[in-house]
Amino acid sequence: MIKQNDFSDRIEIGISIYKAKCNDEIFVLKELKESETTQETLKIIMILQNFPHPNVVKFYDLINDSLGNIVLVMKYAEGGNLRQHLNASLKIIKKLKIAKDVVEGLKFLHNNNIVHCDMHTANILVHEGRMMIADFDFSKFSNSEGEAHGIAAFVDPCALQFSYNDKVIFTTKYDIYALGVILWEIASCRRPFDGKTPIEIMVLTQNGVRETASEMLLEYDSLYMSCWDEKPEKRPEANSILETLNDIIEKY
Repeated sequence: MIKQNDFSDRIEIGISIYKAKCNDEIFVLKELKESETTQETLKIIMILQNFPHPNVVKFYDLINDSLGNIVLVMKYAEGGNLRQHLNASLKIIKKLKIAKDVVEGLKFLHNNNIVHCDMHTANILVHEGRMMIADFDFSKFSNSEGEAHGIAAFVDPCALQFSYNDKVIFTTKYDIYALGVILWEIASCRRPFDGKTPIEIMVLTQNGVRETASEMLLEYDSLYMSCWDEKPEKRPEANSILETLNDIIEKY
């Protein structure tokens, strides 16, 4: 078992997030305040620790620091996040493979009854060219209640309507909406609704406004548009999205 004092060369890389060494290997340490960490979050982390997937960040252990905080020990991703990785020079086949990695990870989560609840391109890490879904602070088991969190452009507008009453039922279709925006961003290499404020974005999406099609590939454009359909029941499941992506890649 890894212990707190086994780590050296700590460097803060975010709020309560550190890069550190242990036995010449680099890890990420994330402090979780016990008062703000639910049992549901801990159960989800334990599932992901016990059943690792190549497209979900690897969890090694949960340890306690001297202040009583829970510290999450995770794999360090040397390539930063997907948002930093996207650029106009990426070839279409590379974009399709990036999209496939993300969908593979999300399919795994949904097959384990986990809704991420905060999917966006900065929460997808890049390690040795592979995409890994990360940051499970707001994750829930499917059909759990809670409050909507996240970056406005990626939040399901249906959840925003419910959040006024503090009652959002999180299903996998919540993540699928965000996935649609991620797939659009992968194709366009632009931030969704760039230049708009969060409030402006929420008003737009609640009124059915979506980003303009990327025109990368017609079938791919149709796929992500189906993900951000106004009616959650019309959005495809991750399994179906992956099948369609594989077909597109095979044809391409």
